Amino acid sequence: MSKQNLWSQAAASLEKACEDEPLATKWKESFANLCKNQQNEIRIERLPARNAARLILHSLGRGHALIKQAGDWKEPIIGSSKKSSRINLARGIMWRYVISYCGWEQCTKSLNITQKSQDLILQSAGGMARPCLSKSQIERIERWLPAPIEIDRISKDQYSEISKISFSDFLGLQKQYKSFPYWLLKEEQGSILADSAILAIMRNICVRGSLSPSKAENWGMTGLFRNGTDLITVSHSHFISHLLSIVRQ
Repeated sequence: MSKQNLWSQAAASLEKACEDEPLATKWKESFANLCKNQQNEIRIERLPARNAARLILHSLGRGHALIKQAGDWKEPIIGSSKKSSRINLARGIMWRYVISYCGWEQCTKSLNITQKSQDLILQSAGGMARPCLSKSQIERIERWLPAPIEIDRISKDQYSEISKISFSDFLGLQKQYKSFPYWLLKEEQGSILADSAILAIMRNICVRGSLSPSKAENWGMTGLFRNGTDLITVSHSHFISHLLSIVRQ
């Protein structure tokens, strides 16, 4: 079944749920575990069932539209149409990713879906694939990292201090995301990053202008944004399919 047909079925069910109390209750209950956060009240649980269905329809609908827009942008080139350079292509790929991430965020944050639930959805779609880096690209990134001998000898507290003048600092990454370059290089320090964190990092370095299209191309990171868009598209489809299967039980 196509992604569009899945969403059409979900939208039709949600539209009916806005007036059908038992069906609305099923949709509301389908989010119970996805939104469970003991530290905060869950907004969707405080709503009457039909109001919850309207919120779900609105949030998923807006998210779907953005993700579909990104998926339909087959040749994402931004720049002079007279000269479609690799930099213009990289710029387009990065901003196509931002569009898809905004759709993912609309589907998840507006409905209070927890990071743990997001990661389970992303993993069910195959997880975030690292870009294929050439030897020269790996060397370019490694020049921005602390020397391996230092990493082996320092404590965790000292590690955060050394990282202040690194690749992570250039990208403007927050403290909890400092291991991102090690994730890129498939090193052990990067194993603590979940898929949802990787997607957020990618969005931030695009929107804040920390990573220019030329740097993304030179460092071999353009493929990362292409992979991210693909993951969000597939994850969104899995998510809608999962919700429909619960509601139909």
